[in-house]
Amino acid sequence: MKKSLLWLVVSIMSIALLWMFTLAGCKEEVAEEVAEEVEEAAEEVQEEVEEVEEPITLSMWDVQASPVYKTMVEEIFALYQESHPNVSFDRKGLSYDESRELLKSAALAGNLPDFYTLSSAEIREWYDEGHVLNLKPYLDADPEWESKLLYPVDSPAVSLDNGNIVCALGSQAWHMYMIYFKDMHEQYNLEEPTTVDAIVRNNEILEANGITSFATGVQSPSQFSDIWVCFVAMIDGNRDRISQAELGEISWQNETFITAAEAIKKLEPCFADDALSVDEFTDGHTRLYSKEYWGGIYYYEQMFSELTEALPEDVENGNVILAPWPLPTPDSDPEVQEGGVGTDFIVNANSPHIDACIEFYKFWHSTEVTKILVKNSLPPAVKIDFDLGEVVEDPLFLQALEIVNEHPKQYQNAFFYNADAQAKLRENLTNMFIGNITPEQVFEDMDSNFYEK
Repeated sequence: MKKSLLWLVVSIMSIALLWMFTLAGCKEEVAEEVAEEVEEAAEEVQEEVEEVEEPITLSMWDVQASPVYKTMVEEIFALYQESHPNVSFDRKGLSYDESRELLKSAALAGNLPDFYTLSSAEIREWYDEGHVLNLKPYLDADPEWESKLLYPVDSPAVSLDNGNIVCALGSQAWHMYMIYFKDMHEQYNLEEPTTVDAIVRNNEILEANGITSFATGVQSPSQFSDIWVCFVAMIDGNRDRISQAELGEISWQNETFITAAEAIKKLEPCFADDALSVDEFTDGHTRLYSKEYWGGIYYYEQMFSELTEALPEDVENGNVILAPWPLPTPDSDPEVQEGGVGTDFIVNANSPHIDACIEFYKFWHSTEVTKILVKNSLPPAVKIDFDLGEVVEDPLFLQALEIVNEHPKQYQNAFFYNADAQAKLRENLTNMFIGNITPEQVFEDMDSNFYEK
């Protein structure tokens, strides 16, 4: 098509050249001048033809199997295609387990999709094997892009070598909150749950009145998985220390980690025996506090929307209050109180469409896409620069996003790169919670088992 167009233009110009030769009496100097003009015009046409973009298809495998996500991402694709009509998308929404098998097979065959998702424990191996594009040079070339992100590119969840290698950026995020009821706080003259100590004191008052104050989560898989999330939340804001401990640069037996473990142990009397369903949470006395379960899209669909539906009058009257998950001590940095983690895109280092992938990645972090995310009850991974009330209808979800927007430093839970260390720490925290070991003992065998000093 390109060549045909070029030859057509050149042919027309050649005819014009002959015509001008005739008019000019074929004088040599005129012929040379006209020939140069034709050559220049042909070069300009060649450049314009080369600028016509070839059709490309960007492939994407993610771990978002929800139909809500499918509808949302198709809307994003359509919006992108308005300004990039040559780009089409081939997306697969997979379960996590299904994606693991497909990705391994595709990596062996050398046909990974342009975009895909990895767990933090896989990033190092996949990067070293040449499957993961380093995004750092692209961020360095576009500081405005990086400035939009809610959580840092040096997080161990998405980067290597202290942020010199950036493997992924957030596509969405979720955050940890506590939910409590204003009327019960007023009835029993309770403190706002801004610290762990305040929760413990409130619990003592409530237990004296026969009330279970704290559910370990709404529809969470198990009690102890929530204890793990509690620990991760309480060390939020100390990502540098976490990363250093993972790399063996500092000991796990440091004040930050021990303080977080002590805080969880202190909260032990406040926890219900097991997680509650939404119906149980909204019925009667066992409704004062609840922490979100480790979810994502399902958390926002189920928790906020279902609570709003189950408690319409409470929500309408402002009786349901969201609060950031508290840090262990009253003097903790007030700027770092909650956390979340992004669902991230990996760009295939061997993709034939690297530039197109980067351009779409930037588009995903635009205001237009952010509005689509929050319209579909998904928290974005970038700073919000528009009036949320114009897009968000659910009042509880609006509360949640406003908390994130008011505290831009509170974005991401700590992730652990070393999967063995994470599993051991989870086991130790569980043993601490049931009384087998003390908070100090949680970290005693971490250094010797996993790191060489």
